[in-house]
Amino acid sequence: MSQITTLVFDIGNVLSHFSFDGMATESTRFTNLGPEAIREVLVKWSPPFCIGKLDEQAFAEHCMEELKFSGSADDLKRVYNLGFQPNALMRTVIERYADQYALYYLSDTNPWHLEYLLAHDPLLHHFRSGTTSFEAQVLKPDPTIYELAARKHGFLPQEAIFIDDLEANVVGAVAVGYTGLHYASDQHKGFDDQLASALGK
Repeated sequence: MSQITTLVFDIGNVLSHFSFDGMATESTRFTNLGPEAIREVLVKWSPPFCIGKLDEQAFAEHCMEELKFSGSADDLKRVYNLGFQPNALMRTVIERYADQYALYYLSDTNPWHLEYLLAHDPLLHHFRSGTTSFEAQVLKPDPTIYELAARKHGFLPQEAIFIDDLEANVVGAVAVGYTGLHYASDQHKGFDDQLASALGK
């Protein structure tokens, strides 16, 4: 059994709570659509943005056109980044292991969200680097993204624990060779104990 040297964390709903609701509510300042209709537009165009099929300009143009958005692209970018709140429960976990293990993020995300998170999520300051879906051009649980993370950061999957809030993504990582742990914020204590056990603590 390989020794664990590396912890790989999803961002959304693991390191940071994420929801489209705040984005949709704030966007009503710039469109006559209601929050639910706004949410549908943002959800529709986010996946191609997250795998690099749309660049930042194309994503903004598609959203602004469908929303009849009266603000600027910078206004759209600002409201699009309102969906995150740091997960305070994860602070002790990250601080406990940051000096003992290499920490990386592995996230289905896009350039706007990553830029915002790196600037505003204090937990990410403990991370060496990470891998994103727009870099891999696929979403989890495609094996390509897990393999890219290992290759990019110089670890073997067998040396890493991957943590995600979606069971399918955990299963995808395990299929590539990672140890996988599912995370739910309402079961944080159980996760903390599982992680410690997996690390032999």
